[in-house]
Amino acid sequence: MYSRLSFSAWNINGLKHNTIGNKLTNGDFIQNIKGHDLIFLTETWSKETNSIPGFKAVSTITATPRSNRSCRLSGGISVLFKKELETFLSIEKQTKNFLWCRIDRTILNQTKDLFVCGVYIPPEMSPYFDDEIFEELENDILNFSKKGNIMLLGDFNARTSNLKDFVSKEGNTFINDISETSFEPKIRESFDNSTNQHGKSLIEICKNCNMRILNGRTLGDSFGKPTSHHKNGTSVVDYIICDQELTQTIENFIVKPPTYLSDHSQIVTWIRTKQHINSTSNITPTPISTTHKLPY
Repeated sequence: MYSRLSFSAWNINGLKHNTIGNKLTNGDFIQNIKGHDLIFLTETWSKETNSIPGFKAVSTITATPRSNRSCRLSGGISVLFKKELETFLSIEKQTKNFLWCRIDRTILNQTKDLFVCGVYIPPEMSPYFDDEIFEELENDILNFSKKGNIMLLGDFNARTSNLKDFVSKEGNTFINDISETSFEPKIRESFDNSTNQHGKSLIEICKNCNMRILNGRTLGDSFGKPTSHHKNGTSVVDYIICDQELTQTIENFIVKPPTYLSDHSQIVTWIRTKQHINSTSNITPTPISTTHKLPY
């Protein structure tokens, strides 16, 4: 029985590896996936849609470079979710950088649907990076936030250090929101003291759209552990980000330890559902008119 749902994201640095082989057949890899209800795998470098027993999967298209400097497949996002959630999940939008899903509010026992977006944004100097990516993301958030709550998770290649992702009320005479969800959030901690332009762009989106980064301020990750591990150092570039209202249902957030399976750590959060998932046969999803069928 479940009274909460777990959401995860993991930059897996390719589904296939010269030494490891196909990671979806690797026991350690499967173990890291099957304990969660929904997981976005980013940088799959694959056009194929693959899954593991007990899960369904949907994949986005891979990216094409802006020039001929690179011909390798890049990016690629797959979402894997438990089969018992299939009735309550729909794919709303797919691009090479974003995969938006809608989770019906009945399974969450909430008053709003949840729009979850798996994200992969290439580095700024990458031939696959598009200058309009952050603008597109902000527009999507504004659009879907009219219909429900928002959660973003994935690899943003954004270094934000501990920059504030909210507009401080101190000395600001323009903020008049006194609702229960309007409190000033806890300052984030981070092992990564650096920022980049992607990070600044992400912070502006958070401020403009009332979104909050879970890393470094949530039970389970009070210090902002590194998520990317390379020979030249570590950084925090993978995030789970929720709208202010949704943070009230977040139980905890963790950055899993590094493994041989990828140079990125898997990140996970849990939200309270107040609903036993194995009783879904007695729940009727809320009908909507714009849902896309899952492409199986």
